[in-house]
Amino acid sequence: MKGTVVWDRSLNKTINKAISQIDESMSRQLAEVMHNPVFQKLEGSWRGLHHLVMNSETSKTLKLRMMNVTKKELYKDLDKAVEFDQSELFKKIYEEEFGMPGGEPYGALIGDYEFTNHPEDIDMLQKISGVAAAAHCPFISAADPGLFGMESWTELSKPRDLEKLFMGTRYTKWNSFRDSEDSRYVTLVMPRVLARLPYGASTKSVEAFGYEESPLDKKGEAKPASHNDYCWMNAAYAMGTNMTRAAAETNWCTAIRGRENGGTVENLPVHNFMSTDGELVSKCPTEIAVTDRREKELSDQGFLPLCHYKNTDYSVFFGAQTTQRPKKYSGKTGPDATANAAISARLPYIMAASRIAHYLKCIARDKIGAFTTRESMEDWLKNWIADYVMADDTASQEMKARYPLAEAQITVEEIPGAPGSYNAVALLRPHLQLETLTTSL
Repeated sequence: MKGTVVWDRSLNKTINKAISQIDESMSRQLAEVMHNPVFQKLEGSWRGLHHLVMNSETSKTLKLRMMNVTKKELYKDLDKAVEFDQSELFKKIYEEEFGMPGGEPYGALIGDYEFTNHPEDIDMLQKISGVAAAAHCPFISAADPGLFGMESWTELSKPRDLEKLFMGTRYTKWNSFRDSEDSRYVTLVMPRVLARLPYGASTKSVEAFGYEESPLDKKGEAKPASHNDYCWMNAAYAMGTNMTRAAAETNWCTAIRGRENGGTVENLPVHNFMSTDGELVSKCPTEIAVTDRREKELSDQGFLPLCHYKNTDYSVFFGAQTTQRPKKYSGKTGPDATANAAISARLPYIMAASRIAHYLKCIARDKIGAFTTRESMEDWLKNWIADYVMADDTASQEMKARYPLAEAQITVEEIPGAPGSYNAVALLRPHLQLETLTTSL
C-alpha cells in the first residue's frame, strides 16, 4: 500500500525510510505551491528586488525607493486621468520631486511589469513615456513573449525575420508608439533571468527537511525540471543593478552596456543536471541563448536583450536601444540628422542628458534673483557644465564614464514679452560607444 513503511530489522533503516517518504510527500505538496504561477510571480518579484538592493551601493546621492503598485492599478490611474499630467504617477514622480523646490529628481523608474501588444498595454506605455519625458526619468521594464505572438521566450529562435513580423497590421499601434517623441524614455528588456536554483540536496538545500523541488526518479535523483517550474525574475532588475553600479562608480549612468563597459550581469545561478539522455547539461540562466544576429534584430525593433555567455555564469546587455524608432532623413544634412536621431534613441545618452536636465532646472531655480543679466547666467552655466566635458576622444573608458560629454554648449535666451524670464538650451555631444563591428577576410 502506498505510504506504508515496511519494517526492517534495523530500526535506524526503518526510521530513515519513513522520514524519506515523509520528505518526498512534503516535497510534492510544497511544489504545488511553489510552482503556482501567482506564487512564482510573487517570488520572482521579491527576489528581483532583493537582487537590486543587495547589489547596489546606496549613499546620500544614490537612493532606492519602492512603490507597491500593480500593473492593473497603474493602468487604472493613467486611464482615468484626462491627460498623463493629471495622473497620480505624474504627481508622485514629477510634481513631488522634480517640480518641487528642494526635491530630489528620480534618475530612473524600474517597472516590474511585462508588456504585450494589447491596446491597453500600448496605451499605458504611451502615457508612462509622457510622465518619464516630463520628469527626464527613463522607464525600464520588460517585454512579454506575447508581444511577439509567442507563449514563451524559448520560442524566440523560431521567427526567421523579426522585421517582417513587426511590419504586420497587428503592430500598427506599437509602431505608432515607437515613432512618438517620448518613446525614447521607455526601454523594454528581455528575456527573464533565473532568480535562484531549484531547491534540492545537490543545488540549494533546505535545512528543515529534505526538500527536492524537482520530481525524483526511481533512483531518488532529481529529474530535469520543467522550464516553467524555475523561478524567474524580470531582467529590468538586472539593468537597474548595472545602472546603480555605474552611478556609484562614476556618478553617471552611461557605462551600462557591453562586456567591458558595465553591461555585464554576473554571478547568475547555473543549474547543471542530467538530461533524459544521460548527458550533463546546463539550464540557460536567461531562458534562451540569444545569438549576435538575433540581438541585432531585437535592438533594431526597439528591445534590449540580455545575452548569456555560453559556459559562464554571466550575461551581457550589448545594446542600449530604447523603444523609439530613430527617424531617417534625406538631403544634404540627412546623414548627420539621421545619426543624431540614432544617438538620441540610445539609453546611455538619454540617461546623461536627463541628469543634466535635472541639474539645469535645480541650479537655475536656486539662482533666481542672483543674476542681473542674461550673459552672467549663461557664463555661469557654461562654467558649470565644462566640468563634465572631456574633448580627448582617446581617453580611457573609465575617464569617459566620469566625463560623459565630448562637447557641450549652453545658451540662455530671453523669452519675448516676459522680462526677466529666460530659456536655457543645452546642446550636448556625448562620447560615442561602439555599436557594431563587422569583420571580413
